[in-house]
Amino acid sequence: RTRWAGIFAGIIMGALVVAAGSTAEIIPLAALAGLLIVAGSKIIADRWPQAVRTWQVSKISALAMAATFIVAIVVSLQMSIYVGVFFSLLLHAYSSATRVSLVELVPTDDGGFKEQPVPGRLPSSRITIMQIRGNFYFASVYALESELPSIEGSEHAVVILRLRGHSSIGTTFLNWLRRYRKDLESTGSRLMLVGVEAGVIAQLERTGFIDELGAANVFPAEATLQESLGKARKAAGDWLDATSPD
Repeated sequence: RTRWAGIFAGIIMGALVVAAGSTAEIIPLAALAGLLIVAGSKIIADRWPQAVRTWQVSKISALAMAATFIVAIVVSLQMSIYVGVFFSLLLHAYSSATRVSLVELVPTDDGGFKEQPVPGRLPSSRITIMQIRGNFYFASVYALESELPSIEGSEHAVVILRLRGHSSIGTTFLNWLRRYRKDLESTGSRLMLVGVEAGVIAQLERTGFIDELGAANVFPAEATLQESLGKARKAAGDWLDATSPD
């Protein structure tokens, strides 16, 4: 508790180093190992409920957590950081690809819409409204493409794709839109985009896709829900009537 304490501690430590140097050098390592064990045990005890919750919520995330933990113990802490980042990116790509879904919006008698699975084949001479749910991440586009109704044997149809709630799109999704538009046009059908946010419209303009699709087939998002959808349905109905082969 006094200044002499430091002096006596130095004298005793010097004597230990001189008398038993090879043995005394183990003491700092043992003390450091003890501190690390105590700190690690405390962290595990504090985070254990979260680890259990992760296991209960998502087995995939739990496996990533376990892999990172094992690498930290067996290999090195630095390598575990790289492994953790890799698994985080992998899980993000996986979740983005699997969370996307496509549903059909069917008008009801009360003026609303109900959701139902998209048809297996695109109905001819009809309006089909589809809503995309999920992220437009590049990995999700391939999952989305597999859910589209087949256009084989279909003709003179209108597909209204609702994009409300998406502030931007990626290059992969834009390329898919280009392919889908061409596929529909090859059957004498038409693609319309509704609920398009301002950021997406700017992207469509910069890439020239809005000119390919036609500005009349793009309906910006309105403050009133379903207002742009109502306009698109009217335009689609007018086009079907005007181009009907009957």
